[in-house]
Amino acid sequence: MTKSQLMLSLQKGHGRCFTFLSNTNNLNDYRDIVLWGCLNAFAYDQQVEGTRAGYLYELASLFDEDAFFIWNILNTLQDIPYEEDDKYAHFCELLTLFAQKGHLKEIKEALLKKHTDKTF
Repeated sequence: MTKSQLMLSLQKGHGRCFTFLSNTNNLNDYRDIVLWGCLNAFAYDQQVEGTRAGYLYELASLFDEDAFFIWNILNTLQDIPYEEDDKYAHFCELLTLFAQKGHLKEIKEALLKKHTDKTF
């Protein structure tokens, strides 16, 4: 699968992304695509289908680099206004999944900072 094919399949929410990434010998070649997915709320109709946080969490977990994904998600979250409900919900659900895996402390500290920062 090429990178462009993976990107298209990722945007459509196809399970073949998980199968492909689980079996490739060059997993790190595709990390930027999965990161893009984590940093963008691209569900077609989030009101109906919800976020794709669970799907992206499963893909990100294949890399065994939780800190990389969490750091990028938290940094991007700092710039998202609350009015962007879809993006905010996507990030919060994704971070919840990482927190349940054992990264609660750093995620909690970052979220508290966002919620107590009076400059946004």
